[in-house]
Amino acid sequence: MAQKAVEAARVAGSTEGEIQILQDRIESMTANLDRMYMDRLSGILSEDDFQRICLKMKSDRAKLEDQLRELKKRIPRHSGG
Repeated sequence: MAQKAVEAARVAGSTEGEIQILQDRIESMTANLDRMYMDRLSGILSEDDFQRICLKMKSDRAKLEDQLRELKKRIPRHSGG
């Protein structure tokens, strides 16, 4: 998933576009993690499956967050904004 998001960000063509795509993807992954946690609490998802999927998604999200931090470093700081 992280690789697809990075590729989509590259296609966007601009740093700002890339940042928005990555932010949207990170928010989506976070929402999915929240839903998975609720599924775990309600018994729909086993503990083993939850742990396995959760670790993978957190790893993917961390990669996207690293990419986002690097992109944000490229944006010049403007006064007043």
